[in-house]
Amino acid sequence: PVESGGWDAFKVEWAISGICCLVTILITLWSVVNHSRHYVVRDEQRQILRILYMPAVFSLVSFLSFHYYDGYTYFSLIDSVTISAFLLLLVQYVAKSTMGGDIHDALAMKEKRKMPLFTCFRYRPTKPYFVHAIKWSVLQFVIIRPLGSLVGIICEAADVFCESEGMDLHYAYGYINIITLISMIIAMYGLIVFFLVVKSNIEERKPLKKFISVKFIVFVPTLQSFVLSFLKRKDIIKATDSLTATEVMNGINSMLICLETVFLGFLMRSAYNVSEYKNHNPLVKGFIGAILDSINPLDFLYEIASSLPFFAQHNQADPATRGRGFQQNRRHVSFSEAFNVDNSAGYSERVDLGHYRSPSSVPLTVEPQEV
Repeated sequence: PVESGGWDAFKVEWAISGICCLVTILITLWSVVNHSRHYVVRDEQRQILRILYMPAVFSLVSFLSFHYYDGYTYFSLIDSVTISAFLLLLVQYVAKSTMGGDIHDALAMKEKRKMPLFTCFRYRPTKPYFVHAIKWSVLQFVIIRPLGSLVGIICEAADVFCESEGMDLHYAYGYINIITLISMIIAMYGLIVFFLVVKSNIEERKPLKKFISVKFIVFVPTLQSFVLSFLKRKDIIKATDSLTATEVMNGINSMLICLETVFLGFLMRSAYNVSEYKNHNPLVKGFIGAILDSINPLDFLYEIASSLPFFAQHNQADPATRGRGFQQNRRHVSFSEAFNVDNSAGYSERVDLGHYRSPSSVPLTVEPQEV
């Protein structure tokens, strides 16, 4: 905690963090208000608002950690929401990138691809397993991250969390960190695979800048924490008369995050510009209506639950789960619809697998040409 007295290094860090936090909140509020006033494409802007919240929330949590250090450990689950929201945003972009909203046109030319980094493995984007595997690889982070924080709270109460011991596997902190890190890597890998498949279809939406901003908010703080932990173990970061080495390390980390979120706030304002949503009448009137819609988590829960019947059918070797599906004509575009695949077992979308028909079964007619 910040103590009274002169301006030592810790208080300087606290003051710098406070100023940066205020600037980041103002930038975020500017972006959020603009999108809320022009809330015209609900399925897209709901995800955009969730992403735009992240710099301010990260910065505020980091600043508060100077006073409430113990709580900082448990608030670090914001990045899971960002990754998942960006995935669902890409789904909406891809679904609307073709004439008439027929996503099969966008995927018809997609061939087998090599897995990034693991080039000995290949995958076919038009197969149903692809979309469901991608969805779960990303959305599992929304489950694992909060569970890790909940377990951390319980372990802290039982006095077995011991963050000060670092990655010592005699304590819970090391195990929770390892599991959370693996979950985050899987989520980011799934997002990268998906992004590489669809980026050519949504180039007019400038997806690279959006993708970089999401990677920044996930990887930079994580990498930074590991570097600072390494410096502490090597006694480069040391205790002071009033602070432990862990408190000094977390103070530096919090200040750096507050500095970085200022840059991130400007980057996200540029990447998720409201200009393309202007010149329309808003669907939700008022700032509060848009905010309430963006914090409603039901779409996350739906996308997580909607894949369960597919995996159940797939484990039973149902042939419909191993071929291509079809796109239903609905106003709301779900993950399965965006990729023109069967949702299996009729969960919410009322898909009858008995009437499954692969697009490849449509006869191809070739007109003769004169030479």
